Amino acid sequence: MENKIEYIATLLEKCSKHKFEQYVISRLWYLLDDDRIKIVTQQCIYIDKEKGERALADIYLPQVNIVIEVDEAHHLKKKEEDALREQGIIDSIGAEVHRINCTAKTDEDINAQLNKVVDIIKIKVSEKERLNLFLPWDLEMEQTADYHKRKEYLSVIEGDYVKNTTEAFKIFDINFQQRSMAKIPGFNNLSVWCPNEDGPEWKNTLSNYGTILLEEYKGDKEGKCSKEPNGALEKRIVFLKGKNVLGQPAARFIGIFKFDKMDNKSAVWRRFSYFCDMRNLFLYDNY
Repeated sequence: MENKIEYIATLLEKCSKHKFEQYVISRLWYLLDDDRIKIVTQQCIYIDKEKGERALADIYLPQVNIVIEVDEAHHLKKKEEDALREQGIIDSIGAEVHRINCTAKTDEDINAQLNKVVDIIKIKVSEKERLNLFLPWDLEMEQTADYHKRKEYLSVIEGDYVKNTTEAFKIFDINFQQRSMAKIPGFNNLSVWCPNEDGPEWKNTLSNYGTILLEEYKGDKEGKCSKEPNGALEKRIVFLKGKNVLGQPAARFIGIFKFDKMDNKSAVWRRFSYFCDMRNLFLYDNY
């Protein structure tokens, strides 16, 4: 299953302090019995783009845009907060949100709630298959340019990434070059940028909310430094190089950024979109 079992095991390990969430994930995987369906945990969803306010969805199924929230005992004290957070998720990405109430419930009741959600997921998958819109989860394929070209968009929320700079460039028909940035053919102000989070010469720091990227030169080559781009209208489709869930090298799509200002020795880049529609790149070029 192309490391899918290892992937699920890693998710379970990461939520080991949340016993009911761990149970829901394992039973969901078992009941679906379909390794074409991807499960993501602690998915960051931006519910207020202007303020950078975000929510971490307990479980997210990107192929059918379903969020599953696992309500444990501490949720009893924050029902109003949870309701606002849920509405924020719905307003932001149009996801269907289902809550599994694990507080003071019997085993049979918790399992019955899960059974209903699983039935809904299976129906949605079948509908997408009928319309030829379902892309099966493929751990190797989802790291390639061909996968994202077929999907025709990139999304921070769906956790899109590629295995290296070459694949990131290929999404936009750029031949691989021994550098981290290249202009997209046919566009004036649009580039693909693949910075290292902490490389030997450059440090690129993403803010906690993912809205700001600080680019700073930390090497010692004379005359080399962070600076304002030549073109004031320049936009960058950014893939930050690091590790994927399994600890393998990857370049994660973190959004489309434009230059904001210089702050001491750092160039400040501000994200204006966490979604890239590859059918309408001209919209970003003229933004």
